[in-house]
Amino acid sequence: LFVVFFLMIRRPTRSTLFPYRRSSDLAKIEKERLEFEEEQKRQMSVQLAEAEAKLAEELEEEQKKNEKAILTLNARKEAMLKEKKAKAKQDMQKLAKQGASKEEQEQLLKDHSQDLAKLVNKMDADRLRMQSQLEEKLNKKRQQRKMSKVREIEVQAEEKREEFEEKLEA
Repeated sequence: LFVVFFLMIRRPTRSTLFPYRRSSDLAKIEKERLEFEEEQKRQMSVQLAEAEAKLAEELEEEQKKNEKAILTLNARKEAMLKEKKAKAKQDMQKLAKQGASKEEQEQLLKDHSQDLAKLVNKMDADRLRMQSQLEEKLNKKRQQRKMSKVREIEVQAEEKREEFEEKLEA
């Protein structure tokens, strides 16, 4: 009868012994985990710094492109102003040849001056709108790239953390 009861008592599995073994190595495992986490933080900060530097370079290139576009817009503005001034001069000469009065010539000059002021204001408003749109676009693009890189780094870190945990459990 004793033999039957003895055989019914099962030997504890290794998994129940495992926590006792881990409790003796807990300090070592915790130290390894802390070292791993510190290394992960350091690697993440290095990767983020590299990504920031790359984004800064891309931003600088984009700003150069934007400056070229704005210079082109300014050149167009200057050309239009010269054209308007030349037209005003031709109109003034035409009126003078026709024998127009001084008042008519002054009115024509005033009209052309107003047209030039409107054109300058419109072109300046277009330039400012273009600049703000380009800056907004750059900032949005930069934020998207930064967030994408952060997510990528976090996923990599999580994968490494899971591998490390599996290694510790083994």
